[in-house]
Amino acid sequence: MLNIKGVVPILQAPFTNEGALDYEDLYREVDTAISDGAGAVTLFGTGTEFFMLSDEEKRNMISVTLKAAKGRVPVIASVTRDSTYLAIKDAKLYKDLGIDALMNFPPHFQVPTPEQVRNHVIAIANSTDLPFIIQYAPGAGGAVMTPDDFRIIRESVKNELYIKVEPPMGAVQMIKSVHEMMGEDVQLLCGMGGSNLIGVFDAGGQGIMPGCAFVRPFTTVIDLLTSGKRDEAIRIYLKMASMIEYESPVAGSYNECEKRILVERGIFKTAHCRYPNNPPDKSYFETFHSLYEELKEMTDPGISY
Repeated sequence: MLNIKGVVPILQAPFTNEGALDYEDLYREVDTAISDGAGAVTLFGTGTEFFMLSDEEKRNMISVTLKAAKGRVPVIASVTRDSTYLAIKDAKLYKDLGIDALMNFPPHFQVPTPEQVRNHVIAIANSTDLPFIIQYAPGAGGAVMTPDDFRIIRESVKNELYIKVEPPMGAVQMIKSVHEMMGEDVQLLCGMGGSNLIGVFDAGGQGIMPGCAFVRPFTTVIDLLTSGKRDEAIRIYLKMASMIEYESPVAGSYNECEKRILVERGIFKTAHCRYPNNPPDKSYFETFHSLYEELKEMTDPGISY
């Protein structure tokens, strides 16, 4: 078993100011995330701007990420096709390229029924023998599912199975309900930028999938929680909470916020996102930066900004 757990960040796609992928920055991003304590790294989430990437660029990013990871942690790739036929082709290709685990972003252009989502997930998961993560994100597409839907999938899938839960509301309750129903038959992760971290672990989750700009504060909180130092974990998490909350809700804000931190840390050269995008105004980022000031010392200990 891979036993994916802890902080499993979604990698950002680094672009030059002209919009080309910067593979040197990607290599540095992967290496830094692992040094910061990531339990695995993930490509082609929303934070990777998968909808802005060509198939060739995705293959190249997988190659660079695997080289940078050097086998230290699992590398996960998300399959994002709305077509089951094409999703299966991608899953097999990604396995051939050397990926350690797969994730599936649900069909999102036309809203499918729960039965269609189940059939889609089962077909992709069973197309390889790799560990498989179901991304349950009804706010971004797919369908509203129940714990019983996940039980049906578990009974039909042979692989090591995870669920990344990130409905717009009720993520912790969904994790709790699935955990109570299925126990160790499925492992539970949460997205949503790392919000609800304390509740996720209380409910039976074993990891979070935030962005990759400041992995170390997340790993610090999880380490404190798992070693029984709950009060200290909560104290540090409260320092993070305002920034996490501020970063996420505005359309166009999340990726550029993450990239601006990566630029400040010397990991990315630019915070460029491919056009068209819809970033907030300058004052939004000024407020975000002031919130990040609280985390700088934890993000890169010993470094003076």
